[in-house]
Amino acid sequence: MFISVVCLALSWAWISLPGLRLVSKYERRYSFQLRRSSLHLLIGVTAITMWMLLYNHTVIAATVSALIPLLVTAGAIDILAHRLPLILTTLSSLIVALGVFALAIDQSSFRVVGRSLGFGLLAFVIMLLIFVLRLGVGFGDVLIFPIMTALCAMGDASVVLWQLLFTGVFGGFHALYATARKSQRGTTVIAYGPSIIGGALAALIVYAL
Repeated sequence: MFISVVCLALSWAWISLPGLRLVSKYERRYSFQLRRSSLHLLIGVTAITMWMLLYNHTVIAATVSALIPLLVTAGAIDILAHRLPLILTTLSSLIVALGVFALAIDQSSFRVVGRSLGFGLLAFVIMLLIFVLRLGVGFGDVLIFPIMTALCAMGDASVVLWQLLFTGVFGGFHALYATARKSQRGTTVIAYGPSIIGGALAALIVYAL
């Protein structure tokens, strides 16, 4: 529990300082405007909602809440600039790893470590194959998907199945939306990061219910 609380504090410190500077850098590079107040509001509402839903799963709730600032920032950048910054995926992976070990200590069993590691590696291999075959995902998606899968595996295997379902549904709707706007923009660029992140959070909500 202590490790997850530390992750929570570090993550919220991140979004208050270097996280917002990172967003500002992408704003300058890609000429889009993202209001910081809106970003803070979205982060706060999402974190509070996930914490309330997962209150019976304290370590998972702390880990998810620690990830929210990073995930919301990553999702916003991916939607507007079609990038998932490496710093965000790296920090997210560290928080999930610490959360997994905190849960293992809390449960006095390291089965959750093997489960999260196994599902995470499998997800990475699958996404890497999709990336190599050039089926529409970017390298940021290759990195974020196994992180979200390992997070979901902190619950149990059924959460991973829910994650796959929700990610597929969200990604499918997003692809349809992007295709519908192709005639206006002349190109179809799909940011799968938000679908991957949203699918994992939706799966954890189902797990909490």
